[in-house]
Amino acid sequence: TVSGTYTAVIQNSVGCDSTITIDLTVLESPNLTFEVTEPECQGESSGTIVVNATNGIEPYSFIWSNTATATAINNVLAGVYSVTITDSDANQCPIEQTFTLIEPAAIVISDVVTDATDCDIANSGSIDLTITGGSEPFTFLWSNGETTEDVSNLSAGDYTVKIEDANGCMNTKQFNIFRQEWFA
Repeated sequence: TVSGTYTAVIQNSVGCDSTITIDLTVLESPNLTFEVTEPECQGESSGTIVVNATNGIEPYSFIWSNTATATAINNVLAGVYSVTITDSDANQCPIEQTFTLIEPAAIVISDVVTDATDCDIANSGSIDLTITGGSEPFTFLWSNGETTEDVSNLSAGDYTVKIEDANGCMNTKQFNIFRQEWFA
């Protein structure tokens, strides 16, 4: 049925007509759209869910599973959230929507370390990294100033790498290059 003015002619059993005119307003259910942003880094409270409501009868009420009552929840961890939205028309049924925010995989650093030898080459140590998780591209900053994923020509000592992904998520790992002494 469409909103408008409707006229009906009613005839009784003896043939008398009666005309009735009714103004009918059809209330629209709220039209809802959602904007979802998942957390950018593992364990970070940077997720958001925003509800945009149009049509229906304002004001709208929002009841979130985390007890919030606004049109949006901000700075939330990964997890399951639901919202119940009701407009001011008492005859409308509430609308419920559930969201699952997923956090990205953490930056995981795997490595192969080659110790320095005392034999022929003093700076023969190296660290070869394999990075999983996170969001590419990655940037690397080593304690010796290098900015490559893998480093070589290292002497014995301690080294640290700080890795940052495209979302600004970070992981740090320390390494120790030992000096292998060879005896003849």
